[in-house]
Order: sequence, then structure tokens, then C-alpha cells
Amino acid sequence: MHPLMIKHESVGMPLVDTDCKVVDPETGREMPPDEVGELLWRGPQVMKGYWRAPEMTREVLTEDGWLRSGDLGYMDEDGFVYVVGRTKEIIK
Repeated sequence: MHPLMIKHESVGMPLVDTDCKVVDPETGREMPPDEVGELLWRGPQVMKGYWRAPEMTREVLTEDGWLRSGDLGYMDEDGFVYVVGRTKEIIK
């Protein structure tokens, strides 16, 4: 695949040194390509946690460092990511 390929409706591919995976929000099971689940991110730019809020940190970070984004989406076979909704519709 050409590195400058664009897929309309996709948010693109993860940046260098950034990992993305799609999991079932209920079970944590990793989803196959083109199946909707929660997008999880890991990389050097992902936060280490909320300042002075360990409970909130435990809610969004897995033990092995994946950030639960709260975004619902999927990744296609080429690694392009698509966002289709949220796990919770909250406006702050």
C-alpha cells in the first residue's frame, strides 16, 4: 500500500510508535478487522494517569498501559481507523 494513501471516512492510521487495538467493551476481547469495539491506544504520548486521581486512572488505563479512549470504532485490514460513536455520551 502506498504510504500516502487516504481512505475517506477514516481518521487515518496510527502514528509511528503508536499502537491501536479494538476490543469488546464488555469482555476486553480483541476484535477482528472491520468489527466495531472500543479503541485502545498505547504509545509514548499517551498519558500516564490523572494527577492525584488514581481511581480515575484505573478506569481509563489498563494494567499494561493501554488507554481506553471511550471511542467506538474499528480498524480495517490495512490498519486504517474509523470512529463511529462513543461508549458513553457525556458532555462536560
